[in-house]
Amino acid sequence: MPSKKKINYFAPSKQMYVACSWCFVNDIKAWIQPIGNEYVVVLDYQGRVQQGKEIVDSTDAASEIIWRLYEKIYEKQKKFGDS
Repeated sequence: MPSKKKINYFAPSKQMYVACSWCFVNDIKAWIQPIGNEYVVVLDYQGRVQQGKEIVDSTDAASEIIWRLYEKIYEKQKKFGDS
């Protein structure tokens, strides 16, 4: 009997949901942009739109990048006292 391949799934944490909500309230949004058969994340930071440099081969990977990006922005802003 062939062995089953272990598949890892990404699940956002509670902190990531808090960070995402905070970003939305503060006019910070990110989305997945297809480039051929690959994907890149685009960030709209209060009207300043910038395409990411990391290109991935799945929307799942791009989605994880977005969650981590929201969390990073939230932590950085909270560190400097912006709310």
